[in-house]
Amino acid sequence: MKLPNLDDMTDAEAIDWCRKEMAKRARELSIDTPYGHSLLEWKKRLNKRLEENPKKETEQLSMF
Repeated sequence: MKLPNLDDMTDAEAIDWCRKEMAKRARELSIDTPYGHSLLEWKKRLNKRLEENPKKETEQLSMF
């Protein structure tokens, strides 16, 4: 399964996708797989991006 390109997503889109995907994987108990490890690395990249642009994150989340 391929992860979405983080660079093509807004922060709000990435947060929403990640939240749903992590919940799905937790229910399926499939975090400890190659895809699960890739997903966790993707999430780390997202977290780093959000830390670098905290105001942008808040503005985008207020749209929901």
